[in-house]
Amino acid sequence: MAIAKISRPHRAGSTARYVLGPVDHAGNPREIVSVVASTIGRAPDVAVKFLNHVGKLRPRLNRHLYHVSISASRTDRELSQKDWAGIGRSWCAGMGIENYMIVLHDAHIHILGSRILSLIHISEPTRLGMIS
Repeated sequence: MAIAKISRPHRAGSTARYVLGPVDHAGNPREIVSVVASTIGRAPDVAVKFLNHVGKLRPRLNRHLYHVSISASRTDRELSQKDWAGIGRSWCAGMGIENYMIVLHDAHIHILGSRILSLIHISEPTRLGMIS
């Protein structure tokens, strides 16, 4: 059984730095920080640039960002990175989140994404001028 905590952050940059950072909110070092799946790029600067660009599609929407932390029950078996990626992708599909990055921390994942649906095919980021 998954346990989730959902928030709608204001800024992509600070949220990306947090989920990709080497320490947690209490300053404790993380053993694992790994991007296990992404439709917006695996590099933080590319992901932030993409999310900021998508946010411009709906400027009146104050909080387009979506952040969720998903943990497995302590009684569940140990999950592989592939398992966590599958859980994250399933969550995003179920919530209608198409632009996301899934980051594994030790025994939970974070999903950072946008609630805005884009009409842009994510596998072609060069069209947005994000990757040359």
